[in-house]
Order: sequence, then structure tokens, then C-alpha cells
Amino acid sequence: NAIEGAVRETFAALVMSWEARNGTPEYRKTFVAIAADETRHAALAHAAARWMDARLSPRARARIAKARRAAVDELFARPSVASIVRRFFGDDDVVHVALAQTLRGDADEA
Repeated sequence: NAIEGAVRETFAALVMSWEARNGTPEYRKTFVAIAADETRHAALAHAAARWMDARLSPRARARIAKARRAAVDELFARPSVASIVRRFFGDDDVVHVALAQTLRGDADEA
């Protein structure tokens, strides 16, 4: 859940939402439907994470946080993802760091 839902589904929701608004006009309707689906998946993952987090030991929460950070680092290391992030947000490193921190779940540490 922490990797597939909170990281990948959330990033997919962001990408599809952007495409729904800014993508090729003939595909926007399709992207709207996909974005809605990905957003529901991400929201469910985040709700499940909050529920589970309250029931896990500190050690288990630390393992999950570490896995989530690693998943974000792996995602951002992909050239295709770096290209997408630059296309959406430009070359502003502050925005890139904030996005990564948000996906990692540590945005309040910024």
C-alpha cells in the first residue's frame, strides 16, 4: 500500500490530472476518466495508510517509511519521470523537492 498506492497511484493521479487539463485535446476525455480512477485509488491508499499507521508499532512504521522513501527515490531516478516532472513544473528544484517530500510522506519536514 505504501509503495503502490501512496507513491505510484498518487503520482499517476497527478500525471493523469495534468494530461486531462493540458494534454492533447482528443485524449482529454479519456484522461479525465483515468485521472478520476487513479485519484480514487490514491485516496483509498492514503486513507488505508492512516488507518494502518495508527495500529503499527514504531518499528513497523519506520520500515514502511523507509520503503516509501526508497520507492520515491526510485521513481524520481527514472528518466521518463524526471522528464514528466520538468514538463509539468519546469526546472524549479524547490518544486521537485516538495513533490518528492509529499510523495514520501514527509512534506511537513520541509
